[in-house]
Amino acid sequence: MLRAVLLIHRYLGIAGCALMLLWCASGFVMMYVAYPSLTEERRLAGLKPLDFSRLAARLALSPPSAAAPFNIEMLDGQPVMRVMGSNEVRLVSLRTGQPLKSVSQAQAARVARDFLPALAGAEPELLGRVTRDQWTVSEHFGRERPFYLFALSDADRTRVYVSGVTGRVVQATSAQQRFWNWLGPIPHWLYLRELRQQPKLWQKVVIGAGLIGSFLSLTGLYLGLQGLPWRRSAAPGRLRWHHASGLLFGIFALSWVFTGLLSVQPWGFLESRSSARAALATEPAPDLPQAIRTLSPQLGRSVVSIGSAALGAEPFFVATTGTGKRERFNISGQSAPLGTAEVDAFARRLGSRVPVLRLTQEDDFWFSHHDERIALPVYRVALPDPEHGYLYLNAVTGLIEAQVDRNARAQRWVDGVHRFDLTPTLRARPLWDVLVMLALAGVSCVSVTGAWLAARRLSVGRAEVRVPKRHVT
Repeated sequence: MLRAVLLIHRYLGIAGCALMLLWCASGFVMMYVAYPSLTEERRLAGLKPLDFSRLAARLALSPPSAAAPFNIEMLDGQPVMRVMGSNEVRLVSLRTGQPLKSVSQAQAARVARDFLPALAGAEPELLGRVTRDQWTVSEHFGRERPFYLFALSDADRTRVYVSGVTGRVVQATSAQQRFWNWLGPIPHWLYLRELRQQPKLWQKVVIGAGLIGSFLSLTGLYLGLQGLPWRRSAAPGRLRWHHASGLLFGIFALSWVFTGLLSVQPWGFLESRSSARAALATEPAPDLPQAIRTLSPQLGRSVVSIGSAALGAEPFFVATTGTGKRERFNISGQSAPLGTAEVDAFARRLGSRVPVLRLTQEDDFWFSHHDERIALPVYRVALPDPEHGYLYLNAVTGLIEAQVDRNARAQRWVDGVHRFDLTPTLRARPLWDVLVMLALAGVSCVSVTGAWLAARRLSVGRAEVRVPKRHVT
């Protein structure tokens, strides 16, 4: 049995170790370069202040659309409302009250030009109209396809994607990001566009690769323990290096590859199955133009976006400036800061019997991971069913930032092992950098020596493999 495990481990390791080495090498890059993602703060900085000088008397919105969340921003000199449906986004002009079926190339070019105010009106270069490419492959962009892709004339060689449906900038990449991502996140996640645009196939490939890596790591640890020094392992030279590094770092290899496998939630394992967002559903004001007229005198000149927000049955507005400062207003246009008493009443309506907590510091499930920043303070609401866990509500808007149910809590610890961020101490820099680099270097040594040995075995033919007789079955 030991000989059979050895042979499977050896020949499967030819490709498997190369894959593990790819994951390790790209892991070094991912410590410092993330996959491109446009932050809301950066998007807001490129918006013009709202101008409500002329508003339509009525809006052409059907009742189902009126119940959906919305936001209001400027598009090509006029205020527009984006109504968010489950599968689509509707664009309505507040000047005419009529739907806008699409965004023209000229309008998209002006949106791209405003994205970086420092360029002082330099005209962007249209690179084409794309439906899906390497940087917009995720289904996250689904409702806003297709896009106008523009190149900006800044030092970072920024490229921006403007939705042809909503007129929003939805993605931005720099030349540096595009280069390093081909050495980091793309190979690490097997995130090639041709593969990733087929989600089910991509998940099967990742699961298969994860199973191979887990098998190699587990059998490698087993074989390494069978060849401990006091058992006089007959393997010379580089095989001793493989044995030694495998014994020291094999547990890291196994934990990383196995938790990486679980991160894609194979066969539905650890998927979050519940949501309390429906509890926040509400009807906006029946006369929205009048509500905006009432609200507009209370807004400062720097407000660039207004969004709908609700906590229970009453609708609210959230006004946001270009610097990201937000203020909550009621339907009468009066400032209505969210308070603990209001959140307590909402929690009681949900059936919660646990006092609401206002968190000003991170907890085990709501925390920042280096460049991935979270909002604080937040309100944590314990749901009556323990399986559904907690809601984290933004302390300004009252909107749900996250829901952490039982599966999400388990997934957090799986991800914590994979990313070395189980505790605040572990994710503090530079300790985190040192620990992750050391572990990556060790697993890389295991992979390099394993791939070299397996390849050499194929090239020189079968050599004698000494396995103690007492272990042969």
